[in-house]
Amino acid sequence: MSHSRVIGTLLGSVDGGVVTLTSGYKVPHKEVEDEVAINMEFNENLYRLQKRVAPNEVIVGWFTTSKGNTNTYYNMYLSLYSITYTHPFSY
Repeated sequence: MSHSRVIGTLLGSVDGGVVTLTSGYKVPHKEVEDEVAINMEFNENLYRLQKRVAPNEVIVGWFTTSKGNTNTYYNMYLSLYSITYTHPFSY
C-alpha cells in the first residue's frame, strides 16, 4: 500500500530549552481517506531498542512529510505524542 506521507519520531536531547536532534526513525501508519492511524506500539518498541544504543536520547518530537497540507493532521500528531512523551515538539 502506498502512503502519501511519511511519519516518524525525532530523538535527541533538551538542555536549557535548546533541542538537539541526533536521530529519528519512520513509524508505520495506515491511511484511510481523511484518517491516519499511527502504530504507537511499534514506536514504543523501537524507542526502547534505541535506548539500549543511546540511553541519553529522548523523544523530542515527530516529523511528517506530505505533498498536501500537513496542518490538517498537526493537532492529531501533537496530541498522540503529547499524551505519550515528555517533549512533544514538532518540526
